[in-house]
Amino acid sequence: MFQERERTLPGCGAEYPSWHEEARPTHEVEKTCNKLGIKHATTKGKHPWTSGYGEKLNKTLVDEFYAVAFRKKRYKSIEELQIDLDSFMDYYNDRRAHQGYKLKKNGDRIPAEAYLQKNLT
Repeated sequence: MFQERERTLPGCGAEYPSWHEEARPTHEVEKTCNKLGIKHATTKGKHPWTSGYGEKLNKTLVDEFYAVAFRKKRYKSIEELQIDLDSFMDYYNDRRAHQGYKLKKNGDRIPAEAYLQKNLT
């Protein structure tokens, strides 16, 4: 039986195998999730409120990371870009104050506080 540790809930775009059930077990996204013990579920189509957090993160990445990074530096490899993205995600999760109402209602300011609080109780 699959034991859920974490879950990913992407949209149901063509880049994910949800639209083609026969292809799903062999798709790279699905294989990676299984290898890491992550449950892969998808949002319902035409229901943007279920993927709002992901959409907001995408916008933040474009506005606060990529738009800035590509003005400051010319990347020579995907690995070099990944190092800078990892650094930004560390800042995003552990130091950047967020404005989300769910964080505020629990007195949290950054995602790491909310995540750690959830996993400590």
